[in-house]
Order: sequence, then structure tokens, then C-alpha cells
Amino acid sequence: MTAQAFTDYIYYLERAARSASVAEENLRREIAQHFAELECERQFAFRHYNSMQAVARALGEAAIEEEAPVKGRAVFMRELNWAGVTEQQRAVTERFAPVILAVWKSGSPARGRQTGDCEVENAPGNPGALTHTARPFGDKENLNGQWQGNPK
Repeated sequence: MTAQAFTDYIYYLERAARSASVAEENLRREIAQHFAELECERQFAFRHYNSMQAVARALGEAAIEEEAPVKGRAVFMRELNWAGVTEQQRAVTERFAPVILAVWKSGSPARGRQTGDCEVENAPGNPGALTHTARPFGDKENLNGQWQGNPK
């Protein structure tokens, strides 16, 4: 092996090592970003789950329809740690009112409904529609009106 061939070989090994190092760092960065996104999604989902569980429990105690919005709103705001003093809080609470009523109506066969049967109109464009796509807080908005993750 000549001196030039050996120098070329060392240069090739150095390039391969640097390239592998860059690839490793890029992968670590992508994995860390993906973990952070998943963490935000998990936190977001559990906040919604826990809040809805609390609202549903409170609505189970409402004997008549007139009690449902009062109890549901109180628990909803307590879960969010809100006082309802800002315009944004009032707007979100107002947008959530049809959900509270639908949950109350669907919660007990004694109220003339089967579990899961909601009387909220699911007409397109109805802001009170209770469907799997309804997002009273916005797409990636958390319960405090802040965005979670990277909006796409």
C-alpha cells in the first residue's frame, strides 16, 4: 500500500465517521421531538378525559335539566381553574354548554334516553354538535387556551 492510498483510506474512514455522527445526532433530535409531541398529546388527552369524567360525575347528580348547566359549568370551570372573568373563558364556557346538556341527557335511561343517545343536533355547521370531531377547545388548544405541540 502506498502512502497516498493509506492517506486516502484514512480520509475515507474519517468522512464515514463524521457522516455517521451527523446521522446519529439528527436521529436523536428527531426522536426527542417525537417524544415531546407524544408527551403533549398524552397530556392533552388526559386533561380532556379527566375534565369530562368530572363533568359527567357532577351531571349524574343533577336530577332535573335546569340543574345540569349550573352543575356542569361549575365543575368545568373548576377543572380548568377558571373564574370566568376573561372574555375567552366565557366564550369557551358558552361553546361547551351544549356538550354539558347532551352529556346530561345521554347519561340516564331514567331520563328517557339510552346511554350514548344525544339530542344535540348533528347538523353540519352546528357549533353545538356533539360528534367525534367536535372540539370545544379548538384543534390543539389546551384547556387554558394555549396551543399544544406544533400546530400543523
